[in-house]
Amino acid sequence: MKKVLSSLAVLAVGLTATLLSAAPASAQITDGADPQASGCSADAYNVASWPAYDYSGTYQANVELRYSPRCGTNWVRVTQQNAAYQMTARLRLDISTASPGQFARGVGNGYAYWWTGMLKAPGSTCVLVDVAGTTSVTQTLNWPTRRVC
Repeated sequence: MKKVLSSLAVLAVGLTATLLSAAPASAQITDGADPQASGCSADAYNVASWPAYDYSGTYQANVELRYSPRCGTNWVRVTQQNAAYQMTARLRLDISTASPGQFARGVGNGYAYWWTGMLKAPGSTCVLVDVAGTTSVTQTLNWPTRRVC
């Protein structure tokens, strides 16, 4: 009986260690890390989303601010209407002490669906989202900065 209990205890410890190592620890996630590769996108949800239109009122993209509770991170995900347009997004903390290095940037590079790297922003931290783009006729688009809390 002791041998069975001992084996079960070893199995439980091994299973717990495996489960804990499978989930990324928030402290291990660095600014700029890929939300897909890190596994942080698994429990993510949209904090906010909005459409982006060009100057003529034509829909160009959908912008989403994503949050992972497990990792305590935000990132921007963009779905472009036209993959040929070059778009960029920047995410930064909305605090006066934020250094220039505390942001994540993503570039569309002709892909219709893309995202920025992550930014540590646990809980109710406010972030600023900037999105810009260039259309096929080199029309530069700069949408107003969005503050999301």
